[in-house]
Amino acid sequence: AILFRDDVVTFNLNLPENNPLALEEVRKYIELSTLQNNKEINLYDACYNRFSEQPYGWLEVETALLFVQLYAAGEINFIIGGDIPNRNVLNNALTDTKKWQSISIVQKKAINPETLKNARELGRSLFAAMGPSAEDDLYKFLRTELENRQKQLKDFTDQVANGQYPGKKIIDEFNSIVSDMLRFNENESQRFFQKFNERREYLQQLNEKYQDICNFLTDQKSIWDNMLKKMPELKQNQRQLEKDNESIKNAFKQLDAIKVSEEPYSMIREIPALLNTITAENNKLLEQYRNKSIENIAQIVESINKNINLNGVLESVDQSIKIATETGKILCDTYVEAVDQVTAVTNSVNLKGIGETVQSVLSQIPTMKSVAEIIVAEKDAIKDIEKIKDTLSKSKTIHPADFLTKPYLETKIDIDEFLNKLRNEMENAINNNERIKIQ
Repeated sequence: AILFRDDVVTFNLNLPENNPLALEEVRKYIELSTLQNNKEINLYDACYNRFSEQPYGWLEVETALLFVQLYAAGEINFIIGGDIPNRNVLNNALTDTKKWQSISIVQKKAINPETLKNARELGRSLFAAMGPSAEDDLYKFLRTELENRQKQLKDFTDQVANGQYPGKKIIDEFNSIVSDMLRFNENESQRFFQKFNERREYLQQLNEKYQDICNFLTDQKSIWDNMLKKMPELKQNQRQLEKDNESIKNAFKQLDAIKVSEEPYSMIREIPALLNTITAENNKLLEQYRNKSIENIAQIVESINKNINLNGVLESVDQSIKIATETGKILCDTYVEAVDQVTAVTNSVNLKGIGETVQSVLSQIPTMKSVAEIIVAEKDAIKDIEKIKDTLSKSKTIHPADFLTKPYLETKIDIDEFLNKLRNEMENAINNNERIKIQ
């Protein structure tokens, strides 16, 4: 159907051939002009001059419609400004007869069957599906597959955007070439197939890397995440772990190489074994340091118990200062030894953390100087020594059976009496800053 409004017309690009004789006449004219004379046809000239005069005498709009039908059948292309426009641009130009002078017509060259065959095979290689054999259908098939691939690449880009995962360079390259292919519209299918086939090797290489990235994000990402989580902890102890241990040096070296590689996919399967090797040695090292820490702190407590009579009464302040000073010297020496060894009594995962734990524990013990200064200033040695006792080793053992007044509890009153005595004993211990041990 054709709609008229002043000199503006709108075309339906899928009209049937209602006048086959006239359509054949236009075909011959196009073939003669473009193939034999190598001359472009101007739409305005053809409609208002060539076919509006005798012996034809056709209406200009009817002639234009014949050209549109050949375009819809894929036999010709319209050219505007030297380029083949998409359907929206072309429709805007065709619906305004004033713009017909800027529209040229060329016969669409038949594409080489070998070109279509190569494009179909390449499409199967890239998308695991064979496209149709017809030119237009194959173009639509390949374009749809490329658009789907572009969506997947966008999703991959979002996943690797934080820089923690490999693949961004390959994703960007593949997305760039896909975007370039999609710029060819349905009227430029020949150029599309030409570029598509020219890039066969490059597209296949990118597709292999694309599959690697798919597998990584689907199956290997959890392994990579585990490496990112554990490596910073193990790196803190790297110097101690690598000392006189070539296998640990090589394990760290391999993990570093995998982490910075642009395409580490074939090496990712090695990550769990490498992490297990380093973690096993790290656990041994931490256990050694923890045991040494416990030993050092035990020695400190033993030194205090030997040098200070925690349960007795001292004879004089001078004797208190002397004992506290000697004790302080022992504490200071042991403290330095413990810190130098950077040990700990906790489940710290690195040696630095162990050292901080030790310092926290030992900071509760006064050094030689602080003990002496406190005692001289306050002239109360017993009180300061009691502080050391309270800080390090004050505890109380409670035997619940001691509070039973008879062999059996037979009444509710018996139960209340027993629990009240036990509770009072425990509350007194807590009020005296004592830890309670039940036996």
